[in-house]
Amino acid sequence: MTDFGFGIKQEQRLSQVQVMSQRQIQSLEILSLGSDELREKIYSEAERNPALEIVNDTQAKEEIQSEHKADSFSDYEHYSTTSSRSAEASDKFQAIIESVADERETLQDHFLSELNLLDFPDEKTREYCMLIIGNLDSKGHHILSPSSLSKDFASEEGQKLLDKCLSIVQNLEPIGCAVKDVWESLLVQAKIKGGYNHALSFLLDGHADMLNPPQSAKILKKISFYRDNIKKLFGLSPEQEAILAQTELYTEKDIDDAISYIKTLDPNPASQFSSSPSAYIEPDVKVEKAISDEGEEYYKIELSKGLLPEVAITNDFAVAPDGKFAKNTIKEAKAFLNEIAFRESTLLSAVGEIVKAQRAFFDKGPRYLAPLTQKNIAEIIGVHEATISRMAAKKYLQCEWGLFELGYFFTNAVGGENSTNSQEGIKVEIANILKEHAEDKKPLSDQKIADILGERGIKIARRTVAKYRASLNINSSYTR
Repeated sequence: MTDFGFGIKQEQRLSQVQVMSQRQIQSLEILSLGSDELREKIYSEAERNPALEIVNDTQAKEEIQSEHKADSFSDYEHYSTTSSRSAEASDKFQAIIESVADERETLQDHFLSELNLLDFPDEKTREYCMLIIGNLDSKGHHILSPSSLSKDFASEEGQKLLDKCLSIVQNLEPIGCAVKDVWESLLVQAKIKGGYNHALSFLLDGHADMLNPPQSAKILKKISFYRDNIKKLFGLSPEQEAILAQTELYTEKDIDDAISYIKTLDPNPASQFSSSPSAYIEPDVKVEKAISDEGEEYYKIELSKGLLPEVAITNDFAVAPDGKFAKNTIKEAKAFLNEIAFRESTLLSAVGEIVKAQRAFFDKGPRYLAPLTQKNIAEIIGVHEATISRMAAKKYLQCEWGLFELGYFFTNAVGGENSTNSQEGIKVEIANILKEHAEDKKPLSDQKIADILGERGIKIARRTVAKYRASLNINSSYTR
């Protein structure tokens, strides 16, 4: 009997291990899902498990409101009769109207047609412009950050090339596309049209929130408060100090003139084109620069929870239930909620450490991306490297510099495991070396560049120099 009893306990223990293993697998699966996939999973679980219910869905409400708004403008609804025949005829007519394809030219096709009429210094520039155009949504806004479209944009020279290509696309008709949001669109339009004052440039370039409400006296107070807080920070560049100094000269007339000028611009220049091919990617997490009450600068990290429905235990099951079925149902429901919570906490923790490790990137931009591996983040937050790999899959981060896949922030060090040099940083250094020796009678060879890098503490092979130099579109010493 004793042996038999031990056998039962052993079987129960094995069963518990199997259950735990299944839950861990399920947690990792939930972690690896993108927002759209998790949304479907939540609805599927709520339909399968009677202990779960959807208590709120912001996205669904917005879709319903949009449909209701469209219906409210229906002439038929205003003049309808009680006749079922007329209602049926109206439905058929509506179906015919909705089935007609939008035959207007798409924004991408229009831009590509304009691009074919331009002369380019080289085919690479044309290809990069096409890359930017293909990354635009129906509003003419970037889907992914332009810097993430090609590794060639990572270096200082590459960033200049990207800026040049962006300028080319932004100047195509309609002007004001190839931007990150409506405010940058307005700023681009103003720069191309000309005749605007410094206050407008300041407000549209990252301070558009001050325009609400559009009252000059209140806007001036907000600018003054911002200036007083930002001055408490250390390490402001001469350019930033000059901009702050200029804001002290603003008058209410300057603000009124800026507001009047903004009213002459088009917030949606791409509205005349078909929106059929547009693709939208909603960020899973947002990273925004903020200033504390003490005047200290920090980054605020928030999950975009509006993408997902809120799910909870139903009221009928909230009270301790009787019966094996009810208890198991509650147990499964709680396990599913814990898996979602695990996904959120892992994502927040990992992004928090990414922001710390990539502070230079968030402060100064993509070309300051530092070496960072998934293993680094895993060790810091105390999870397996595979967990971080799953966390980064199909997740997107929105910040000042645009929308990025989380995997973008992971890049290996070059020149040894303990090196602090990333591939992008070394490319910048190579470009700087070539600039320094631009007047030399004999162009530097790849080996000589490697030697100079070695003197500066960057040890890489000649062939690596050749590869990085080529990616910068710089010819070899034989053709320079």
